[in-house]
Amino acid sequence: ESNTYVAIMNGSDNLWSLMTDSAFGIGAGSGATVASYSGNGLASWAVNLSGLPIDNVNGYPSILYGYTAYGSSGAISLGQPPQFPATLSSMCALVSDVGFALNGTITGGDNGFEWDEYLTPTSGADSGLSGSVEVEIFPYYNWNTPYSGYPGTFVQTFNEPATLNGTTTTIGWLEYVIPSAGQGAGSDILFYPPTSGTMSNFTHGELAVNLLDFLKEGARVSGVGNDWYVAGVNPGTAFGNQSSPDFTFNLWKFEIEQAMVE
Repeated sequence: ESNTYVAIMNGSDNLWSLMTDSAFGIGAGSGATVASYSGNGLASWAVNLSGLPIDNVNGYPSILYGYTAYGSSGAISLGQPPQFPATLSSMCALVSDVGFALNGTITGGDNGFEWDEYLTPTSGADSGLSGSVEVEIFPYYNWNTPYSGYPGTFVQTFNEPATLNGTTTTIGWLEYVIPSAGQGAGSDILFYPPTSGTMSNFTHGELAVNLLDFLKEGARVSGVGNDWYVAGVNPGTAFGNQSSPDFTFNLWKFEIEQAMVE
């Protein structure tokens, strides 16, 4: 049995309080990242920058529900269920449903839309990646040149049920690990989209996945236990390795369904 909590952020001012620009790797250059919220369920941001230092990731504008491994919070989940941090073993499902559109210059550098998740050994741990396990799920991925190779070591094709544009299907995610399996804290488990079909260039649409399956797989590969905590839910757009990023992101649906073990 389980207790299920649902957060529907569409049409709520709460969505605005969860938006963050996360421009941690800018350092130099000019331009702006402008976020907006229409009040009727549409959150968006526009990134138009120039003269940036070249780095793998310069920024990660996102919606943060809960925490990351760096201690930041998106209004601490607004004091409502779903609640984070929460241990892997305390949940039997963690479904995130997003509807989005990514437009502009989204090739030629590092560009991606992802859920950037963290597992931490204690509730509220804030020591960053060195003390946590990062789990990244990429519905859209274009890093340097698309599909010419992926960082890390290939683990397997991770076949996972999903709802894609309203249709139930199974997606074969390409699972990689950095630096190696069994590393524990400091590991990064990455799930890249398939290289063919709808998900091979998924820049707009709706996708619902059970994040808990990915997070438990990340715990298994990295060698940590199900007593580790899920910090929060954090979908957003990573960009880097380009001096002049110029793109827009519209999020018209963001839902979280968290089922707790009784």
